[in-house]
Amino acid sequence: MDRYDVIVAGEGVAGLAASLACAREGLSVLSLEPAFYGGLVSSVNELVDPGADLEGSGIDVATQLAGEAVDAGVARLPEAAVALLAEGDAWRVVTDQGEHEARCVVVATGAARRPLALPGLERFEGKGLSWCADCDAPLLAGADVVVVGGGDSALQEATVLMHHARTVHLVHRGRDWRARAALREAFA
Repeated sequence: MDRYDVIVAGEGVAGLAASLACAREGLSVLSLEPAFYGGLVSSVNELVDPGADLEGSGIDVATQLAGEAVDAGVARLPEAAVALLAEGDAWRVVTDQGEHEARCVVVATGAARRPLALPGLERFEGKGLSWCADCDAPLLAGADVVVVGGGDSALQEATVLMHHARTVHLVHRGRDWRARAALREAFA
C-alpha cells in the first residue's frame, strides 16, 4: 500500500486547489477522481469571477489547476474513494480499485445541483426549466426568465442569461445575497 502525506478525494475546483496548495508546501499528494476533473464548474462557458487569478471557461480553469497540480508533483489516479478508515496515526482510503494511506485526507467530493422541492417539477424539464444557463441561454433569447437562488452559482447563471433573455428575475430567500462580494458587485 502506498503512503502519502495527503490524499485528496475529488478533483473539482476545491479538490484541485487543495492538492496544489499541499504539493506547493512540499507534501506528497495523491488526488483521486473517478470521473473527469473539474466537477460542476466544467459546464460553465465563462466564469464571472472578478478579481480572480484564473479566468476563462470552467474547463479552462480546471485544466489550468490540474496541470499546475501535476507540475507540482501531485499523483493522480482515476479511482473513487469508497471508505475511509482510521489506523493509528494514519488514514486508509479504500477505493474501487485498491487502498492508499495518508497522514491527512481532504474530502472534496463536490457539489450537486439542488432541485426546488416543488411537486410536479419534473414535467417542466426540457420545457423551459433548465439547470444550465450556458447550455440553454440561447434558447431563451428574448424571454423573461427567473433564476432561483442567491449564491455564487445563481448570480453566475443570471449573468449568462442577461446576454440572451429580455429580463432576468432573481428569487431568493432572506434579505441578503449569499454570493461572494465581488460577484454581487459585478452583478449590480
